[in-house]
Amino acid sequence: MNSVAELKATLITERLLVQLAEFAAEQSVGLLTAYDRGDLAQSRLLAENALDTLLAGMPDLLGLSAVDEDQALSDAVLQELSALSAVAAQTLASIAYEQGRRTPADESPSLLLLALKRVERRYRDLLMDSRVAAESGNATIVCEVFTACIECLRGEVGYLARGLAGQDDAVKVDELAAIRVSAVARRLAMLAAACPHLLFRLTNTRKAAGVRQVAERRTRLMQSDREMLAALRSVQGASAGDQLRISARCEGVRFVEDGDGHTAIAVDAGQIKELRLDRRNAQRVGVAEGAWLYLKGEMQEDDGEEFLAVGLRPVGEAADEVWEDYLITQVRDAYDLVPGSIDIQWEFPPLQSFGARNDLYGRL
Repeated sequence: MNSVAELKATLITERLLVQLAEFAAEQSVGLLTAYDRGDLAQSRLLAENALDTLLAGMPDLLGLSAVDEDQALSDAVLQELSALSAVAAQTLASIAYEQGRRTPADESPSLLLLALKRVERRYRDLLMDSRVAAESGNATIVCEVFTACIECLRGEVGYLARGLAGQDDAVKVDELAAIRVSAVARRLAMLAAACPHLLFRLTNTRKAAGVRQVAERRTRLMQSDREMLAALRSVQGASAGDQLRISARCEGVRFVEDGDGHTAIAVDAGQIKELRLDRRNAQRVGVAEGAWLYLKGEMQEDDGEEFLAVGLRPVGEAADEVWEDYLITQVRDAYDLVPGSIDIQWEFPPLQSFGARNDLYGRL
């Protein structure tokens, strides 16, 4: 039988976990409500306050193990903390991008591209640190990764978002910079969301050994995005069955009800005028008019109409060997880096576009 002291410790732990879950849920609702109203100033303030609270409280969680006797409670806490981390992180990045659209900054394109490469390397380093933390069982490193993710989103990513949003299309197309900075911002949000999961597992004696084994067995850190640099802006002379990579601006998006339904995305990429995605509604996850897209697909024809068929990226298939994909699957209920498994990457869409806010909502 547990001693009185042990029983009191368990009750205190449970009470703290409930308070954490309630705090995170309340903060997320308030933040999303302001974001939905289009109140960017209030959204940014709430996001900053939430992140400040999480940063201050994360070290305190080092001594707070998950409650083994009530795993559902622990899961609820993880869900809420992860969701709040990701919501606040992506809100900061998307608002910075919107500010750049509305008040373009006079930044050197070459300096922006150099800064973008540094941020992408920084994300890779932080992802590596998270795996080292899991392998070594060092929960303190997880807190450091979380802090660095938030600092990067507040600093370098915010600077890049404001700068690239106001650049002309030549910069955006040539280096796919607008899509890349949006992608790395979302990846940092995902990693921030994963930190509470790792922290709770590494501070729990039942789970720490399992997490170490998981990290050791993931022999690859992340899947490469280098093929993106081979994307074509204009396609000519393609035939049915050809596999193509393109970058293009979304000129319109609609869901077509025909059996299982498909998304039709209008683009201007030379021979390719339409993208199609079977059994998925891309509007629900934030593909919106005005945003630049990167994708790979197969050239197809239907009743004389040519289109590029977009595929899926089921990250779960690589989660057994790729550390990043493992983390994506672990936090998917709180924040989905690949919503609907759609194999498209896109720039943060203009917030005035129909469905643009789904870029955040569709990931929760």
